[in-house]
Amino acid sequence: MKKLSSEEIVDKLREEDGRFSDIMIDIETLDTKPTAAILSIAAVAFNLETGKISENTFYHQLDYVRQIEDNRTTSIQTTLWWGAQSEEIQEENFNGEKYLYQSVLELNEYFQKECFTDRRVWANSPAFDLVILKNAYEEAVVPWHHSNERDVRTYCDSNNLGLGPLILLPNTHHPLEDCFAQIRDVCAIYTLLHDRSKNEDIQ
Repeated sequence: MKKLSSEEIVDKLREEDGRFSDIMIDIETLDTKPTAAILSIAAVAFNLETGKISENTFYHQLDYVRQIEDNRTTSIQTTLWWGAQSEEIQEENFNGEKYLYQSVLELNEYFQKECFTDRRVWANSPAFDLVILKNAYEEAVVPWHHSNERDVRTYCDSNNLGLGPLILLPNTHHPLEDCFAQIRDVCAIYTLLHDRSKNEDIQ
């Protein structure tokens, strides 16, 4: 029997596990600081290599008033920006009732159910979404390691990748819709890079 390499063993374990290798996160906030009050959190598990997306999604609309009472922050610039958005977008983001700390604990449960342990965690960008979320965890365990954080914006910088101009989906400021759009973008880039690599090997 052929002896499997460590990478092949990991791949086999992942396949048998049946859960997803990647997870996309998007949040909306009232500030750009790590202490920002969070309006909503979305997460969607997927597999970068196959493009498969979980049928189960995570989407919580949060009580921002209670967060402000708990000393999470807002900024004038961000508040004014929200005021200039459509009524539909404001309606979607400013009527949440979920308590923030309970939401992050339920996000942990989503991670455990949908993804295996060594998962890549994507955001646009981690320096915003993931930094703010990690601050919100307080004493709770963050369900990912910093080394597994991935930046959608950097990954999809097609000009630097030599792929030429690509049409990427714009943000809607509905976190769940933005997660799906960002998943489609990174999976499309992965496929283009993979196909190019195969063509170069053939040549």
